[in-house]
Amino acid sequence: MIAALSVAVGLAGAALPASAGAADPASPGSPTIAPSIAAAFNPASTTPGTTVALVFTITNANTNINPGAVAAVGPNVSNGTLTSVAFAADLPGSMVVASPNGVTSTCSGSITAIAGSQSMALANGSISTSSSCTISVNVVAGSAGYYTMISSAVTGSSLTGNSATAHLSVGYLAPTIAEVFGTSSIVVGGATSLTFTVTNPNTAPIYSIQGQGAVRPADQLPEMSLTGVGFTDTLPDGLVVATPNGLTGSCGGGTITAVAGSSTVTLAGATLA
Repeated sequence: MIAALSVAVGLAGAALPASAGAADPASPGSPTIAPSIAAAFNPASTTPGTTVALVFTITNANTNINPGAVAAVGPNVSNGTLTSVAFAADLPGSMVVASPNGVTSTCSGSITAIAGSQSMALANGSISTSSSCTISVNVVAGSAGYYTMISSAVTGSSLTGNSATAHLSVGYLAPTIAEVFGTSSIVVGGATSLTFTVTNPNTAPIYSIQGQGAVRPADQLPEMSLTGVGFTDTLPDGLVVATPNGLTGSCGGGTITAVAGSSTVTLAGATLA
């Protein structure tokens, strides 16, 4: 004989809700990983007065913590999205935001970068999960030297990330030359002076960090003296170096050649501090 019976069984204690152990679809959650930021000058070296781009990249490494919640709430909701993303950056030394500022961005939010100012900032940004965005602003440094920009820490969704550092080397300007005759006219067979002035336009180098003007030890500063300076000047038709040539002055220890009766004046191997 076969007999069948059924009995109800259960755990002692409070009853569990049907949804126990499952994610609450009405609570998408929030990011747990702070945003990260990186920066670079492009190009990394230039000359005084030349515009370069300062590029920031902000990354959100969060993924969807509760995919079921996202599916329940809607396809446009991502619980790993960073909101209220913000950072600021002060520019070092003589560096300023260029005019025009050339701002481009794939980041949402408000960007402040006023031409001629020494700062830029992002406020109220938003970055979706597992993605990054970039901000580029044109800057220019007026003096030769080595510049280091250090941003503030980037923040988002009440989380604080890292700061970004970028370096720019601003190097030599080419020498300039000017020449002038001692008089505007002479008679045939007469003589006058011809004076050359060669100039090194580079100012004393600086080492600046985030606009604080910190001075690096002298042996680490880039050298702004110009070496190997030279030129050749060919005189106009009918003019030659006089006899005697009347050569006076010097130019950075260089070799000056002005042979009487010739039509050229040259300088070679000069050094200008």
